Amino acid sequence: MAKKFKITKSKILITTGVVVVLLATLGVGIFLWWQSRSVTQVAPKQVAQSLGAKGDYSKAQEVVGTALKDSRISQQDKYDLFMQQGYLYEAQKNPDAAMGAYRQAETVQVTMDVTFSIARLAADKGDKELAISYYQKALTLIPSDDAMRDEYKKYFESAISVLQTGQPNYE
Repeated sequence: MAKKFKITKSKILITTGVVVVLLATLGVGIFLWWQSRSVTQVAPKQVAQSLGAKGDYSKAQEVVGTALKDSRISQQDKYDLFMQQGYLYEAQKNPDAAMGAYRQAETVQVTMDVTFSIARLAADKGDKELAISYYQKALTLIPSDDAMRDEYKKYFESAISVLQTGQPNYE
C-alpha cells in the first residue's frame, strides 16, 4: 500500500522559505545583470577620459574602439564615444585621425560641439573654406538656453572674421 504524504506546518514553512530564497536570488541576479548592462553602455567614455587624462592614449583608444563595436550602444553613446576618440587623437597630435572621429560623430548627431571641433581642426590645417562653413554652421547650433550663448556667438563670428580678413571681429 502506498504511503500517504502528510502536509504539516513545518513542511509548508520550509517550502515557502525555499521559494522565497529562490525568488530573492533570482531578483538579485536580474538586478545585477541589468546594472552591468547599463554600466557597460555608459562607462567606456568615462574610462577612456580617465585613461586619456593619465596619458594612456593607446589603452583609452582601445576602450573606445571596443565600445563602438557593441551593437547595443545608443546613438548618444556612439556620438559621445566618437567625440572622445577625437579628443584622444588630438591629444596624441594626430589631427587627421581626430577629424575622422569628429566626422563619424557628425554622422550620428550634428551639434555645436562637433561642428566647432571640425571647424577648429580645419582652421588649424589651413582649410579656411571648410573652417568658415563649419563655424557658420556652429553659429546656428548654439543652444538657445545656453548661458554662454553670446560668448560662443562672438567667438565663432570672430573666428570667421579672422579666417576671411585676417582681423578679429570685436563687435
